[in-house]
Amino acid sequence: ARGAVRVYLSNTEAMLEVQMVDFNPDPMLSTVELAQMSVPWTLAGPSGEQTVYVLFVSSTNNRPPLLPATIDLGSCTLPNTDVITPVPDNGVTAIPGGFGISPFDGTTLEEIQVLSEGEVFKGEHFDTIYQLEAGRRRPFLDDETYFTWYTDFSEVHTVTDATLTAYPIGSIMLPKAGSTLLQINSNAEVYISEDQNILHQIADENTAQALLGSAWQVFVFNLPPTIFMHYIIGDPVPSYAPWDMRHFFTRFGLHANDTDRDGLTDDEESRYGTDPEVNDTDGDGVIDYTEVQNGSNPLARE
Repeated sequence: ARGAVRVYLSNTEAMLEVQMVDFNPDPMLSTVELAQMSVPWTLAGPSGEQTVYVLFVSSTNNRPPLLPATIDLGSCTLPNTDVITPVPDNGVTAIPGGFGISPFDGTTLEEIQVLSEGEVFKGEHFDTIYQLEAGRRRPFLDDETYFTWYTDFSEVHTVTDATLTAYPIGSIMLPKAGSTLLQINSNAEVYISEDQNILHQIADENTAQALLGSAWQVFVFNLPPTIFMHYIIGDPVPSYAPWDMRHFFTRFGLHANDTDRDGLTDDEESRYGTDPEVNDTDGDGVIDYTEVQNGSNPLARE
């Protein structure tokens, strides 16, 4: 699917009984050209020809025609839970408990590792990083989003590829709330997410300057339109809201080993004598990175 944000599934063309799920592309299934996800589904019957009807909905509520997918089940019987499913074409006759087939090559038998709530991990042959929440693997779609949560990759554990498929895909990881301003690509409005999943619109440039200083635009983090569906719009931001810009992240500081995300690495902060925990050491409204770039003193108001 391209541009989809929701998926509706039904066993009837009239869509009388519908399951709606957010369209969260699975990085293991998707390609650059096509975003894909898997959804567990129970067919109307155990045998014969069955049809599933699918409706994709875009972020602007565009709905292409209903898509039927017909599956010929032949003559099926319910599985015997005492029988272990054979492994195809790899010389192993059965999959023992606690093991699975690697999605990387479709044949290698691998141990399925038990993960803890909140654990951050990636597969051996896949680059996407996930965080485990409520038994689901929630993907970080890019490094910038990851670095609103973590300062480096030391928290990331590498697991077997079979472990990835043992945990269903969950919703994507959003930028950490209260860390940056957010703007949807092709949308002029700028928001702040004080609470996760809730956006508060900043009324205008004057309000942004009152809140975050004249350099407020360096804190704006751009998101693709498909991410918008994961947020709820809350009340507008009042000009007197007590946010401290020194603890906000700049869009060019979202990389490894930059604790305050101001664009200077922690090593550079040490070299210049600036505070690696805040982005504006002298509190003059200009972040340390900008002062260094401009040749001014980041340790004294000028």
